[in-house]
Amino acid sequence: DSAFSICSSLLSIEVDANNKSYCDVDGVLFTNDKATLIQYPIGNKATNYAILDGVKTIEDCAFSHCNSIKSIVIPRSVARFGSHAFSYCGGLESITIPSGASSKYIYSYAFSNCSNLTSVTIESQAITIYSGAFDNCSSLETIYLYYNSSVDKYFSSSEYTKKYLDVYYIYYNLNGGSGDFARQKKSPAKLSGRFCYS
Repeated sequence: DSAFSICSSLLSIEVDANNKSYCDVDGVLFTNDKATLIQYPIGNKATNYAILDGVKTIEDCAFSHCNSIKSIVIPRSVARFGSHAFSYCGGLESITIPSGASSKYIYSYAFSNCSNLTSVTIESQAITIYSGAFDNCSSLETIYLYYNSSVDKYFSSSEYTKKYLDVYYIYYNLNGGSGDFARQKKSPAKLSGRFCYS
């Protein structure tokens, strides 16, 4: 794991077509079944990246220290965000973690030290967040989450005591049974006042 992390000049990863364990898609390293994203080449200067639909795991340190990316599209299939998966992504401005997988896990320091991260939207209710997942995100101002969910409890815990955040509650709009997630069409009501965050 993390064999290519912090290789700041790495622009692309190529895997032999006959390799039975790994493959690459547009220079990004995956397991051969494309269920795990192992490493994004952090020297790549692209500012946007859409993770392949069907990916279930973002491996430890997969995007760590990638400063060019400002926006990441995460598909509903992703259930595991590895330790330090996006840590020190200095350009990342916002992140949305969609619902989808029955349970999701954000491991320790997965988004830590993302200095330009200003907002986080967590659409999933069945999610476990481990300690330090958002530590030292010094620009983080706004969290969108479900009221009284595990995420709600995480961000209101005594661990988060140094910086005030605006927290907005969001709801699940069945939209005729489609199950699509949606925020309120008007500005989300700030029901919680302010929670604390370190």
